[in-house]
Amino acid sequence: MEPAARNTITRQISANGDSERVALSDLALIRQGQGKFVGSAKVKIDDRLVDLPFSVIAEVADNEKLNIITKFDYKLVTEQVFLNDVQRMKSEMKLLQVKKDELRSYFLSLQKRDTSYVFDKKFKNYFPNSLRTRLSDFSEKLGVGSLEPVDGGYFASGCRQHECGMSEAAWFLSDDGRKAVAVEMIWEDMLGSAGFAIHGSTFAGLPTPLRVWGEERGMSDYNSARQD
Repeated sequence: MEPAARNTITRQISANGDSERVALSDLALIRQGQGKFVGSAKVKIDDRLVDLPFSVIAEVADNEKLNIITKFDYKLVTEQVFLNDVQRMKSEMKLLQVKKDELRSYFLSLQKRDTSYVFDKKFKNYFPNSLRTRLSDFSEKLGVGSLEPVDGGYFASGCRQHECGMSEAAWFLSDDGRKAVAVEMIWEDMLGSAGFAIHGSTFAGLPTPLRVWGEERGMSDYNSARQD
């Protein structure tokens, strides 16, 4: 009885496409009467073991062969998988909120400092390597400006002292720390116009605060280039 029950439950797991997350660990059978058994299947779902009920009926067919029928409601597994997903989502949301709170505290601390904060290891780690090689110049380009919270994150912009309109920079960091983009204005003396270096995005993918900032200064897809 036990091998037949094990095979049936294992096939159901495979048929439902859950083999990567669900596995039959063990099972036990108890006789309830002539040809009738009740069982408990110990099923591993992700990293959690749960006991799920099933039943087995053994009948002698007309050809005198023994038919073993295992009844296992797979909806019980589906419910447990769903509960795991809900718990994982709750954990991820809690962790994300912790990260957001930490980033908010860090951002508030930056508001009280001069632009040398760009040299902080924590700040640098959010941005691509292409910006890290230009931090000194980038810091100066933020020298006269502001840093403020915006919808979905944090935004800072500024210009080099006495060179506003020619030597400017801005950055955006999402409130979960997953998206960080910086833009530098690079004045072309020979052309008498500005070009823009984008770190961490394309022009089309710029976060709204950076896009608005850039377009106010004449940035477009034609005079900007991704650096990383």
